[in-house]
Amino acid sequence: GNIIGNTAVNGGGVYIGWSNPKFGLFNMQGGSIADNVAKNGGGVYNGGDLTITGGSITRNKSEMNIRRGDGGGIYTQGTLKVGGTAVIKENYYMSGGSSFERNLALYKSISIVEPLTSGAAIGVTALNTMNNGFLMAETNFPWSFTNENLINYSSFFFSDNRN
Repeated sequence: GNIIGNTAVNGGGVYIGWSNPKFGLFNMQGGSIADNVAKNGGGVYNGGDLTITGGSITRNKSEMNIRRGDGGGIYTQGTLKVGGTAVIKENYYMSGGSSFERNLALYKSISIVEPLTSGAAIGVTALNTMNNGFLMAETNFPWSFTNENLINYSSFFFSDNRN
């Protein structure tokens, strides 16, 4: 199925909540989450457990906030797992009429739960240091993405446009 054209404060397409000790689960194996808008997580706001092994999260938008529009595609403070043909690209944050690519605001690690295969593409927004809410440094990905079998998945990850 497809989740298209929605608007919310958090998670324009999908909101995965968390309430100690329970958290929401969302498994995406196909379909698309596209053209949604939110302050955080234009496509998905993940406060729980999100697994993406197929389908695409594209053309979503987050609006300006203190962290410059977190996660046009996905905002995650929960668990994020990827594999298969997961696609997270062409998501943006909007500010003053301009748009900047911000696919995945990452505040925790990404787990590779099954081999990434041809067609997979995952954009990562890498924020290094925050000082009183202001960005001090940025890191370009990928450095190195491997799993316990030491398979290098770097070619499936790319850094967001830093214009």
